[in-house]
Amino acid sequence: MQWLMRFRTLWGIHKSFHNIHPAPSQLRCRSLSEFGAPRWNDYEVPEEFNFASYVLDYWAQKEKEGKRGPNPAFWWVNGQGDEVKWSFREMGDLTRRVANVFTQTCGLQQGDHLALMLPRVPEWWLVAVGCMRTGIIFIPATILLKAKDILYRLQLSKAKGIVTIDALASEVDSIASQCPSLKTKLLVSDHSREGWLDFRSLVKSASPEHTCVKSKTLDPMVIFFTSGTTGFPKMAKHSHGLALQPSFPGSRKLRSLKTSDVSWCLSDSGWIVATIWTLVEPWTAGCTVFIHHLPQFDTKVIIQTLLKYPINHFWGVSSIYRMILQQDFTRVTQRRQLKWNVGTSTTLGTEVRWMKRATFVSWGGVMTSLMPLGIASGLQRLKALWWSTQRWRSQPWWAAQTRFEGRW
Repeated sequence: MQWLMRFRTLWGIHKSFHNIHPAPSQLRCRSLSEFGAPRWNDYEVPEEFNFASYVLDYWAQKEKEGKRGPNPAFWWVNGQGDEVKWSFREMGDLTRRVANVFTQTCGLQQGDHLALMLPRVPEWWLVAVGCMRTGIIFIPATILLKAKDILYRLQLSKAKGIVTIDALASEVDSIASQCPSLKTKLLVSDHSREGWLDFRSLVKSASPEHTCVKSKTLDPMVIFFTSGTTGFPKMAKHSHGLALQPSFPGSRKLRSLKTSDVSWCLSDSGWIVATIWTLVEPWTAGCTVFIHHLPQFDTKVIIQTLLKYPINHFWGVSSIYRMILQQDFTRVTQRRQLKWNVGTSTTLGTEVRWMKRATFVSWGGVMTSLMPLGIASGLQRLKALWWSTQRWRSQPWWAAQTRFEGRW
């Protein structure tokens, strides 16, 4: 009964905003210079948009002109002391090479599907942006999948290619004969494997010259599979509008990222959160994406990383923060520049009072509270709910367009 009452309250507030008229156009338009690249306001709908050319190439040009700071665009580390740093110009060069590998070597075309099954390695970002440049629809998936899970996804999506690692190559080979659409297999590894193309060597030898496709905002960009907790996983197809949404002022205010920021998100590479919070969100703002390989979750490693590197935006699900509470995190909380961003589908209790600079975000990406619901007063909750409802009502319908496909 309680959930029904909550639903009725939310629906009533949502309906009440349909009587609010939009602000005059002269009030809606505003400069975004304080947030980085000038973009559209909340009410503009560009007919064409491609994240690679409109955002990444924009920042690459700013670097060339000396109008962006020295911070890297991409910063990757692992537990063995390895480190990778790429600027936006280097990202542009590498992703153009990847785009040429897909179109020239693999024969993939705009609209084709490519399964992406990689852990938190730099190649994941190269493949994702390379697909955007070519109009290929990439399909991220967790590396925890087994042969039957891979088979289901390849058959349902009719993927023509797959990019993965050694550990999953044998699983793919065991079911490849049952996937008539699968034509290309790319391996990210230091070793070769029969029947697979060496992704790294192909990228090194590919041409850095490539012209980005002119994609429509409503053209499909990426497909995510649902968790399948109540049945078979479904395909959720998102358009290029998913990558456009962070360009709107309403979205940029959520985290208020700057070019000097270093953002770390702990999401698994197979989740939609990884695409949003480790790719389109931070790079729209022109800031640094920080990634730790972190093959296994380790709270001590997370705390040590926060202390060692100049990370000032940290994103994780609520369970991560509860686990951090069990460690000696005093030095971490004393870092004034660190801002916490909690992505959660559950409320956090009063034990998180120490997170004074936290922004709390629901699983769907809608900001439902500005502080833990267990702490917020009734008035504060109402203000947060009002802000959230008005914010998402003002968004164009296509910004979060999702199409579900699959067995029910």
